[in-house]
Amino acid sequence: MVATLNINQFAPTPVVGQITLNTPAGNTISGMVSLSQATALNAGDRVKLDTPAGVKFPSFIAAAYNEAAIGTLEYDIKGGSKATGEPCQVAVSIGQVMWKQAGAASIAAGATVGLDSSSNVITYASGPKYGIALDPAAAGDIFRVILVEPLV
Repeated sequence: MVATLNINQFAPTPVVGQITLNTPAGNTISGMVSLSQATALNAGDRVKLDTPAGVKFPSFIAAAYNEAAIGTLEYDIKGGSKATGEPCQVAVSIGQVMWKQAGAASIAAGATVGLDSSSNVITYASGPKYGIALDPAAAGDIFRVILVEPLV
């Protein structure tokens, strides 16, 4: 499906393959402290993606020392501590964020993903890893993926 874009539209619809959250310049992803996070997060804390019900944007929760983290909470001018539900910035050291189409019935935010034979994103099972789901998605949804290829 080819989307028609108009440069004067106020809220452009995402297009598969379109770069979003252009991270290489700043390597920062905006989101909020997850509603599931019981305590405040502090600048420098390692965080992972969380999937609270009904939330369709990046939500971050503390990552334990032995868990994979998506990034580190950044300090901002408002202070170094962020409470539940507050907006935050997370520094990441991985690639671009791109809109892709989901081919799997359910993909959780933070899940490692691969591609099916139609180049749709699915939960990783085998073969090359393609990226990390930034948003939760159902089959056919257009959602954001942090590209981490080429990983084997």
